[in-house]
Amino acid sequence: MISADPPGDEMTNILSRLPVEALMQLRSVCKSWCNLIRDPHFVNMHMNQHSSYKESGYLIGKDIILDFAEIEECKDTTLDVAEIKECCTLYSDETFAEHKKMEFPLWESTKSFQIIGCCNGVLFLVYPLTPRSCCKMYFCNPATKIIKNLSNSPVQLPDVRVHVAFGFGWVPWLDEYKVVRILYSEQMNLIDPPKHPPVVEIYSLKTDSWTKIEIELSYFIISHTAEAFLDGCAYWVARKVINKNDFVVFFNMADHVFEEIKLPSCLGDGALTGSNGEVVFESIEGHLSLYDPRNQQFQDLHFQENPYIIELFAYKESLVLLDLGTEYWPSEFHDDGNEELESQTQESRNLRR
Repeated sequence: MISADPPGDEMTNILSRLPVEALMQLRSVCKSWCNLIRDPHFVNMHMNQHSSYKESGYLIGKDIILDFAEIEECKDTTLDVAEIKECCTLYSDETFAEHKKMEFPLWESTKSFQIIGCCNGVLFLVYPLTPRSCCKMYFCNPATKIIKNLSNSPVQLPDVRVHVAFGFGWVPWLDEYKVVRILYSEQMNLIDPPKHPPVVEIYSLKTDSWTKIEIELSYFIISHTAEAFLDGCAYWVARKVINKNDFVVFFNMADHVFEEIKLPSCLGDGALTGSNGEVVFESIEGHLSLYDPRNQQFQDLHFQENPYIIELFAYKESLVLLDLGTEYWPSEFHDDGNEELESQTQESRNLRR
């Protein structure tokens, strides 16, 4: 029987090198190991250790699957009658071969949920993404199967159709995960001044609360999601309300300040995401290519298992959110947005004291 004494430095170092799946199983060895593995300092140690392991990286793709069997059973053989299903797949970021399908608790209940961003193995999920401001928001760690339901915002908005822009990321010097949400009246990009000015809110995981930022914006962020997150800042492409000129705007998650950058003339349309300096480009035809700026070489990404990839993110497994400890995959999700969370007490099961 393994001693319940806290693991020493040598054992802690060994454990920090193990993959997430193994560590999740080792929590049942004894209470001291369980406490260590969920400790925030160990979580960061494990994340830093594995950030240098190139082989541990993946690309996570949100795919659509067209169920052509449905077409064959119908008299109308147009594509419109096909059943569209969504799934998530992990691909190796070296060979781009499929690694495994990922399970999410939201797949079965709704097709409208969206992956807003991915940071340190945590996905920021939103559903439904509608022209109204009301939506459910979650932090989700697929490796540990822990999901965090973000608290509701206290901001009361008029009952109007809105455009929502999100940014999600980690501020390393604060060791804090944050979300910025910007809500626009859909008429803002048409009239100046707008009848309903934009609302900017910040969510902090440390406090599980929202803070409204008092700021005036004279531009309209085009995309729902940030194009990039770097050094505590979320970046988008925005458009001036008056002259319709496009430019880059970024928001500092620590200082809560917006700044503008001139749009590079070489920037074209296309979805892109990066990892270790490499950038994924989407061509006009929808093909994905990987560009390495160090050698200026392009490499085609052949996702032959399913060509209908609609979202792509750099992903590495981590233990982040494990210290929250009580919210696991929901046992049942309902279409009205209410959920029953499967609550478990980690230490009380299968622990040898």
